[in-house]
Amino acid sequence: MLRVKNLKRNLKMNRLLGEKYYDMLKEQVKNLTWNVQIIDNDTIEKLKLLYSDYQEALGEAKLSGNIYNYRFENLPENMKESVMKRYKTFTDAIDELDRRGRSEIMRHIPPSEKEEKESDNSASERSLKAEEKEKNAIIEAEREENEKQKHHNITATLFVIMVIVLILTAIGALKHFCMGGGAA
Repeated sequence: MLRVKNLKRNLKMNRLLGEKYYDMLKEQVKNLTWNVQIIDNDTIEKLKLLYSDYQEALGEAKLSGNIYNYRFENLPENMKESVMKRYKTFTDAIDELDRRGRSEIMRHIPPSEKEEKESDNSASERSLKAEEKEKNAIIEAEREENEKQKHHNITATLFVIMVIVLILTAIGALKHFCMGGGAA
């Protein structure tokens, strides 16, 4: 039989992990709208039933003793047997999922509040960065347009100045020739 100290630690760890799995799996069983499904329906149903039994056993144990202190040795013999049986079945199922790979498991565990905030922050940061890039692109386009406009304005101004100088030169030349200054 397992040592009580190890059982305490394992039961607590598996209870906490089991609650996360149960909530996640219950949500998937209720709402299979996700097109990508990594855990098959049989496994989901099996784990849902398994966790339900596990919760019942923990509830029974809690009524007869302080389960949070895991006074396993104080439980009646039939309850010890029931808790150990469900504990083993549950941990075997967790081990099966663990063998499939931690990354696959982690995709199905809902993120903690801190991770959610970080992911919300990173999502909002990404949207802010996208908006910032869009604004920068608009500003850059306006700057290029202004450069083209400025270049066009300089060219037009030079053209007007050249036309004015040409007209003044032509008027000056005509005046010079018409006033008789050209035959001297």
